Amino acid sequence: MDLNDTNNTVPKEKLLEKFRMVMADTEELLRVTAQHSGVEAAAIRGRIQENLKVVKNSMVAAETAMIEYAREAENGTDKLVHNNARYWY
Repeated sequence: MDLNDTNNTVPKEKLLEKFRMVMADTEELLRVTAQHSGVEAAAIRGRIQENLKVVKNSMVAAETAMIEYAREAENGTDKLVHNNARYWY
């Protein structure tokens, strides 16, 4: 994930929000169809559950990277301001 890519037309936060909505809808679909029996339905639910687990872990990693990027930017700005305070006042 390249957090420096400014060519994205959709803000990352909005994309994450939409992705979370899709995940929530998928989880709800799993709950609703849990009563349906059959080998095929069980296999599909199993695949969806496994894929959701992978996606959730990926989302956590992406969020962590975004938070770390923001902290680094904040620290860099803080250092810049403090090291060059004489130019700001």
